[in-house]
Amino acid sequence: MQLESATSFGSQISSSIEVMLPFENLDAKSEVAYNGVVQLKDLLGNPSTATKDLRIQLSLDGADIVIIPEHVTISQGSSYATFPITANGQKGDADISASIKGVIGTETKISTISNDPKLKIFVEGLEIPLNIGEPSELTVFVDDDSANSVPGASVKFVTDAGVTITPSSTRTDETGSVTVDVTVDEGELVSIEILASASGYSDGKQSFDYSVAGSSIGGFELGLPDWVLYVGVAAVIGIGVVLVVFLKKPKASNEDEEEEYEYEEDI
Repeated sequence: MQLESATSFGSQISSSIEVMLPFENLDAKSEVAYNGVVQLKDLLGNPSTATKDLRIQLSLDGADIVIIPEHVTISQGSSYATFPITANGQKGDADISASIKGVIGTETKISTISNDPKLKIFVEGLEIPLNIGEPSELTVFVDDDSANSVPGASVKFVTDAGVTITPSSTRTDETGSVTVDVTVDEGELVSIEILASASGYSDGKQSFDYSVAGSSIGGFELGLPDWVLYVGVAAVIGIGVVLVVFLKKPKASNEDEEEEYEYEEDI
């Protein structure tokens, strides 16, 4: 007796399922859902048509970042299906994976970012070096990406233990600026970190370092390597040597002239 058998793999065991995203980075605050795609492919990477409806399992690591359905179906005769991706308003990364029995699954990363304009921070007013115990005025300006002033922005200061800023938290006025008093109680170099936030903008952050009177640091901390200082010292010494040699030459010339004059008198 001759037995014949035939097997039909509706899930196409020689296939893989791929998750494709509309963009590399999605807007975290988008109110419109994005469309993701699950694509059925053969092992050469070419689209493969489903011989029956395929229910694809979707898994998510990062539910606080995006929302996706648990399943999506690739209809018979099609090679792909779409599914909604809804941002949760948080910036970050999440992993989406797709799987079905008999098919090679896949996983892909999705990132959300903020497309809000970013706040820029500028300062002026502090004369360096700062004097211990003497309050100095610091004016902070908060602008957007287009250099427009941002009134009503929240401004906070983070400093070293030996620095007092009054007030330590405030808001910019109608000109987009705020003025505070900075008092240094100790230290050679103080660091001031300024944080700015406003509705409809990405937060801004900027740090500034200032030297204190009596310290070995002058002005802003430059962070130059030691070899630059050595080269500078060598250059100063070299210039001094050249000046000494140059100044000695006229003197020698004058002595020669005096000797020649005395010689002529003797004649």
